Amino acid sequence: MHWGRPVPREAVILSLGGGSENANRPRGTQMPREGTGAVETRFLVDGTRAFHLRVSAGGDRITLVLHERPGCTCGCGGGWAEPGARTELGNVIAKVRAGVWKRPEPPRSPEPSGRTGRALLYDDYAQSWLREKVEGLIGDRPLSPNSESDYRWRLTYSRTFFAGKRVEEIDFDDALAFRAHLIATSRQNRDAIAAGADLRDHRGRRLVPLSPASIKKIVQAFAAVLDEAVEDRLRPDNPARSRRMRIRVPKPKRHFLEMDELAALFTAAHDQDVTVPDLRGLDLERGSTAEKVARLAATGIRPSQIADQLTISKGTVTYHLHRLGIEPGRGYVGRRVICEILGRSGLRVSELCDLKIGDVRLHDPDGTRFRIVDAKTEAGERVVEATPELTR
Repeated sequence: MHWGRPVPREAVILSLGGGSENANRPRGTQMPREGTGAVETRFLVDGTRAFHLRVSAGGDRITLVLHERPGCTCGCGGGWAEPGARTELGNVIAKVRAGVWKRPEPPRSPEPSGRTGRALLYDDYAQSWLREKVEGLIGDRPLSPNSESDYRWRLTYSRTFFAGKRVEEIDFDDALAFRAHLIATSRQNRDAIAAGADLRDHRGRRLVPLSPASIKKIVQAFAAVLDEAVEDRLRPDNPARSRRMRIRVPKPKRHFLEMDELAALFTAAHDQDVTVPDLRGLDLERGSTAEKVARLAATGIRPSQIADQLTISKGTVTYHLHRLGIEPGRGYVGRRVICEILGRSGLRVSELCDLKIGDVRLHDPDGTRFRIVDAKTEAGERVVEATPELTR
């Protein structure tokens, strides 16, 4: 729908919403329609596209423009595609229906700078900073793919907010405005979701509002970029390091076990452990099939594996196991040991899984200890002493 406006021949119209609930009502008794809208795609002279979001709600007409060209300075951030524009239209309609939508403020126009010889846009400088960060030119080591993705996500917000702004022109008021923008956007999305709006991100997944921890990470990445700008003598100070830029993150609620609860956990783990059969208490004829089945079962392998090794049927293996009272695969192996080490030594799960037998000292004169060769410490290695209860 275009409300009677002419549409260019190359335009592509994608409509959302609508409703025919007023079609059968008597004339003059129509109810106000809920928010509806459409996406109008227009081709610009530079070959890129502009997506015009048109929303009608309560007699008001809202128009937003999203540009495909990267680094757009109009405030949309640029880099939009058709699916993302449709998703954003759905988010705007959902916020309008929930009554929490606010028109975005236009970005500040950059003021002329006297340092045009070295002037750099923040968007370009942030991309260059991330590229050097990934390669290890900034920091003590190159970034892993996951860390690179995380930093790219963090910088998306500051690059969008400061699009068209030069690095040396970002002042203390701009930094505070960026912080306030993140908090206000998070609160607006949270209120919209609480009101029943179904918000989606650019991938079509359910939108999760920014948490205080996420806002803190975004501000820290923004401050790190300006730190490098200070080192490059592009600006004299870093307004993102001000005390007023700090974000308070509530401490997560930690869960722990009391001593009686830990003892109950050890008992439950012991009850689930598989008991290895004692061949000395079994009346087995040497070299018989029953004796071979019992010996292989004592190694902890499954009945199907026993059958494959002895080239007999699985039914024969099951028969001998049942007759000897052996029930392999009815529980877990070493669960109590794992719980004991985690509960009494403080090792991380990943550290316990990576532990080699050569890193365990059971009869050391200074006591039992574990050597963690790839710990999350600056030294990269740590030694964990075991308690006497764990040693026994």
